[in-house]
Amino acid sequence: MGLSGKSSVLSALASAAVLLGTVVGAAPADAATVTSVQSTWGTNGRVSVIVTDPATGKVYVGGNFTAVTDSAGNVQAPVTNLAEFDPIAGKFDTSWQFNPNGRVAALAVSNGRLFVGGDFTQIGGQSRARLASIDLTSASVQSWNPRASGGTVRALTVNGGWGYVGGNFTGLGGAPISFLGRVDANTGSVDTGWVPRPDDHVQSLIAPPTGGKVYAGGDFTTVLGDTRAHSIASINTTTPATLTSGFTAGATNQGSKPPAFSLYLDGSYLVAGVAGSGGACAALNAGTGKTLWSDHANGNMQAVTVISGTVYCGGHFGGLASFAGQDRYKLAAVNETTGAVQPFAPRINTPLGVWALNHDSTRLYVGGDFTKINRQIQYHFAVFT
Repeated sequence: MGLSGKSSVLSALASAAVLLGTVVGAAPADAATVTSVQSTWGTNGRVSVIVTDPATGKVYVGGNFTAVTDSAGNVQAPVTNLAEFDPIAGKFDTSWQFNPNGRVAALAVSNGRLFVGGDFTQIGGQSRARLASIDLTSASVQSWNPRASGGTVRALTVNGGWGYVGGNFTGLGGAPISFLGRVDANTGSVDTGWVPRPDDHVQSLIAPPTGGKVYAGGDFTTVLGDTRAHSIASINTTTPATLTSGFTAGATNQGSKPPAFSLYLDGSYLVAGVAGSGGACAALNAGTGKTLWSDHANGNMQAVTVISGTVYCGGHFGGLASFAGQDRYKLAAVNETTGAVQPFAPRINTPLGVWALNHDSTRLYVGGDFTKINRQIQYHFAVFT
């Protein structure tokens, strides 16, 4: 997804640093190496997914929580598993409540609608089986009701009039479709002709703005019976589904292809957060799948995103030499072109740390299990400017 130019992002970072009294050191032209964490509201439980709405600037977070809290951790409202955040005010909207009765694990924004996936069976007082759509203008649950069964929806992306759905489910829209399928973004009808058949869970989905294909990451070792689609696959959106010609994902962690938990597409770069023996943050050529670089860590990499040439990698790693030989605590920054680790090094607490990353043009949003950043209270959700 495109962002404003490098100069505008660096200018915004520098301006924010001046306002907050932070010294910005010399840095490579393509890397924002110093950022400041804001004191904002949070949640009382894990934030697993974050999505931004470019049309309104609002931020939506999902996870497993029962309330939103102020900056000191005091409960402000009983908002459950899904919340709307205003980055200007630094607060959650306590009146925006849909309170799904189960974990929210996947979110996507498209054409004024918020698509929601997870474990829930009710949302906004309506019966919905793990998938729902909210009209953001009227703040109402829509009739869209594809129904996933047998497991969790863990990934969502919307492109070309289709909603692509990934997870560990075994049924979609009443059809025996496991792990990955697509439904009409307007009617919710399942496309029984597009069935890629991964042999295991799908954890992440992303589609290029131009359409034509969708990238999937997960625990699978084959898609459409083809072993080339191991952990990361590029699948054509044609019916029936076929693998994209010429794409075979390379190794992402010390020569291996472990499960891919998070994918982010930035032009010709397909960035992945993966598991394995310690986990890694890696970049592939989006056209061929060739490995460009891989930075090994001592814990699984759960989330990745890219801001103007800098890759942010979040996960469970921490301690001395924990990320590509550098001391990092659950969050690191990497040069997108070279894979070189950047000076950005906040200290995020708790063993599991970061589960979700996203951004707008001037802010990095972080979600997870943490309760402190740089030894300051920050409950499960954070904003770096």
